Amino acid sequence: MVLPILLLALAPVAAGSVLPRQQNTTAYCGMVSTEAKAQTKDVATVAPSVALNCLHSIEVDTGRDVGLIDYLSPYLQELSTLGYLKSPPPGYLVPGVDLAGALSEMRKKLVDGKYSNQYQFMSELRGVFNAASEGHLFYLPALLTALQFLRAVPITSVSSDGIQLPKIYAATDISKGAGAGFTPSEVIEIDGEPVQAVLRAASFEVANRDPDSKYNELFEKGTRPGHFVTGLRELRDNTTFKFANNTIRTFPNYAALAREEMRIWNSINTGADVHRVFELPGGDGSAESLAHAKRHLENPLLAHQRPLDRRQSPTGALSGKEEIVEKDKWGTTFGIFLGGDSKYRDTCVLRVLTFSPDAKLNVTDAMLRAEMRRLVRSLSKKCKDSGRTKLIVDLQGNGGGAFWSGLEMYRNLFPKSEAFQAIRWRATPAMQHYSNSVWGTKFELDLWGGAKTMKFTNFSSSADLFGPDKTVKQDSVTNRALVDARTTDDGAFTLMGFDTSDTGAPQEPPFKPEDVIVVTDGGCASTCAGIAGLMTREAGARSIALGGRPQERPMQAIGGTRGGEVRQLDFLREMATSPTMPPAPSGVKLHPVASPPLEPTDLAGSASINWYNEYPIGAPADAPPLQFVYEAAHCRRFFRPENLRDPQTVWQDAADVAWRGAKCVKGSTVNADQTMPARGGLENTPPYSDAVRFEAKYTGPGAVNNGVAPSGTPPVWRAGNGAGATGSDAKKDAAGSLRASAVAVMAAAAAAAAMLLA
Repeated sequence: MVLPILLLALAPVAAGSVLPRQQNTTAYCGMVSTEAKAQTKDVATVAPSVALNCLHSIEVDTGRDVGLIDYLSPYLQELSTLGYLKSPPPGYLVPGVDLAGALSEMRKKLVDGKYSNQYQFMSELRGVFNAASEGHLFYLPALLTALQFLRAVPITSVSSDGIQLPKIYAATDISKGAGAGFTPSEVIEIDGEPVQAVLRAASFEVANRDPDSKYNELFEKGTRPGHFVTGLRELRDNTTFKFANNTIRTFPNYAALAREEMRIWNSINTGADVHRVFELPGGDGSAESLAHAKRHLENPLLAHQRPLDRRQSPTGALSGKEEIVEKDKWGTTFGIFLGGDSKYRDTCVLRVLTFSPDAKLNVTDAMLRAEMRRLVRSLSKKCKDSGRTKLIVDLQGNGGGAFWSGLEMYRNLFPKSEAFQAIRWRATPAMQHYSNSVWGTKFELDLWGGAKTMKFTNFSSSADLFGPDKTVKQDSVTNRALVDARTTDDGAFTLMGFDTSDTGAPQEPPFKPEDVIVVTDGGCASTCAGIAGLMTREAGARSIALGGRPQERPMQAIGGTRGGEVRQLDFLREMATSPTMPPAPSGVKLHPVASPPLEPTDLAGSASINWYNEYPIGAPADAPPLQFVYEAAHCRRFFRPENLRDPQTVWQDAADVAWRGAKCVKGSTVNADQTMPARGGLENTPPYSDAVRFEAKYTGPGAVNNGVAPSGTPPVWRAGNGAGATGSDAKKDAAGSLRASAVAVMAAAAAAAAMLLA
């Protein structure tokens, strides 16, 4: 096989062997420190056994660990999906988890002395958060940033023709092997285990809500080596591949330190030193360790640790061969004329890597919306002028970003389609106190975001919004609400269709719904998930999902979080500490106002929850949130080797499937001949079956339903109101009234504002 580039880039390792835990392993921390001091390259490495013996020598800090559990528990109560995760409905493809119960279980284990070392506790805590399969739920203990475990060989999954079941290969064999004069051989075993068993276990740690999306994250793509390389908290010293041609190759694994972290390790000789430097607030290394943690999260190799980073860290998704006719100012969105054979001259591509550029650029919401509006309208005109009537919207790897930017794109493509989704928060005593206290003040907007009733009128009181809604038995939730499109982050009122100064707004869709294809790799999350859902459910666009497990079954196009908004935990702490916040009523416990007992103490960037759930307009009042709803793509294709080298081949394949009768993966479409349906809508997607559930079992704290995904028939309900919807005529009429009333309210508000400014 071709020697992996990653292997060449890493320094030789300092060897070691994992000792029994009862033996003295403190010397191993000194070995890591010695290697850090001696290393002249940008990366210092030791054998994983050396690193693990060091980390396993850290004694459990029972008092602070119990304090951390008690600190996090009240914040976790505001996670919008908490009740549903404990008992998820059929149609949710991964195992549920009782998060509150998990923390209680871990607390008891601490008190009973069941943890062997501090690293074991922190690793299990991280695993509990990962078990929620919720990209907006995040907590990374600082101790887990002390060393990074890496494999040397990225892998990939490719099919010979996009239809046959894919096989696993060393990524360099596919990316470099085409001209190397040999035929790549598939990987059939890893460390003596069947390759799919190893990958299934590794994919469980990925925060996505769909098993095929989890699976795709394992593999190299662009500049990211994949979760298989960077995503594990423990590794043995070597990884051994067995190939189909009976070749066996063994490669070293690494515990790595970047140059910035080497200095931190200079003062470390024991496990107690690691604990002091990386975990203790106010310790002589805490400031450095906090800076280290922030650098760690910005490292593109380690993006799996922070799913939200994918919003602002797009992978290299263009080859340089494309005919780019439009692009935004920040290199995140591109308008492309599809090249190749002359048959593709009727097709344009809108490639959206993310809806938020790098945060360091300090781009405002108004700037994002204005640029997205300009780009989409300009691309639409150029496509029309050149006779290109078809559009592929490529959202591969799009982890979300600024909601209003995504909505601006959607409304310029589908100006007449439904642009709203209902939302709900979790109704807790603390939130009720906050709501009652800020209602009618300027802080109400911070808490509820200008929420409107389902008729797009103002809520009459805090109780009118808060509820709780007694029709929902699964959890305590607020009444349904709508987001007011005027309440953008920067206060600017520029959303297409509601901006009175916007004289160039399209009145008709620039492309017919049947001529729009949404392409994803299942990683579409957050804002991307909301916009892709509107495009397929409401506007009638069709979707193609790429990759996933080697199965002849449907795949969801939206596999990332479908939560409406992420909130950092410091937001809730600021609410609790606001000078205007009155004391809580008796029996109501607000969120802790002090810093947590262990690093990270900066809650602004180190811990977050999903703030509210989203629901389709027209869904029953007791319908589950979209996070737990199964919606298959209209077609599935596997990646071909060419797709990994040239993204234009992905778009050509999509065009052939959508408009020229090329085949989808068997079992992934409603058509018996494996072609894609000619029209969109949820009624033209394959139904749920238990066969698509995740095969992995969760056995950690808080496991429910014997650790397996729920089975059975999902609730039957129809939702959606547009060309791609399955809602009834009555619901469509109601939605039409909603759109009309919303437009009227917003237009009136805009007109009033204009008069005041005149």
